[in-house]
Amino acid sequence: MTSVFAVSPDYTYVRRNLQFSLGATLAALPDSGGGGYGQLRLGTWVSSKPIGGLWRLAADAELIGTAVGAGRASASGSITGEAVYVAPHWGGGFGAGATSGLIAHDLPVTALRARLRGWWSDPTSTSTLTGSLEPNRLFGAWFTDISGALLRRRGRWTTQLTATGRVSSTYVSRVAALFSVDYRLSSSWSVSAIGGNVLPDPYQGFTATGVLFVGARLQLPLHRSSRTSMLRGNGFAITRGADGITLEFERHGAQSVAIAGDWNSWLATPLDGTRPDRWVVRLPLRPGVYHFTLLVDGSAWTIPPGVPSVPDGMGGRVAVLVVTQ
Repeated sequence: MTSVFAVSPDYTYVRRNLQFSLGATLAALPDSGGGGYGQLRLGTWVSSKPIGGLWRLAADAELIGTAVGAGRASASGSITGEAVYVAPHWGGGFGAGATSGLIAHDLPVTALRARLRGWWSDPTSTSTLTGSLEPNRLFGAWFTDISGALLRRRGRWTTQLTATGRVSSTYVSRVAALFSVDYRLSSSWSVSAIGGNVLPDPYQGFTATGVLFVGARLQLPLHRSSRTSMLRGNGFAITRGADGITLEFERHGAQSVAIAGDWNSWLATPLDGTRPDRWVVRLPLRPGVYHFTLLVDGSAWTIPPGVPSVPDGMGGRVAVLVVTQ
């Protein structure tokens, strides 16, 4: 299929133990026989509070409905339960579930699926590796989907390389790869490009195909909590909202900025570059006293000028952050 124009609105709601997403795609397809292309996607993920330390129980579900041209419709749905181990910068999970598919005028099909997955990120969260292994039993035969992805964040740039493979003694074995790049123009606008190919979808009857996408993305917060200023100085600002605090720093010429504090075992978390020389992070911190430092360009640990600091007990100093009611 070839699309000359596409619009993809998405809504995402994220909390510590809950994620919900609702998305759609509308596209003009010259070879669709009229009617174009439309797809609606619904996904959710929920987890329990920690059980026995770093373990959690989680479940995710996804529903997809697709219409192509006139009268060609299909849908698929999946649900998976798993046990997840979440360490500060790595983790993994194992579980099982089912996937069903329905193509217009055909009988529905259901496959049993197991899943083993894992992830790792470096201390600055600049690079993230993910991988999964998913055996599926469909129509009395097995196929296994294997995937791996490398995500890199550097300043305003985000790149990702994803490789997938399908291995089976009954079905056709295939490989596919996608590469994406995103450049953030501001806190709301970014430009993106994606290229590569994808595996066939046996549940909706889609064949293997190539993908090339170039477009712009607008991100708008639909919920804006009322924020009050806690502290403001030369080159930094701290504001409080209903869901935590927002820290904003000014670092001239920096390519990347991360923050590490005692709230996350001193593991560096990258800040978002919202505009030239401005870096922002949102933290769901409760009222209390915290300590932190900034990591600039992956090598220099610094304390923002004008922020109070105290000795760290090892010959250095750390900044002090007081979150009030």
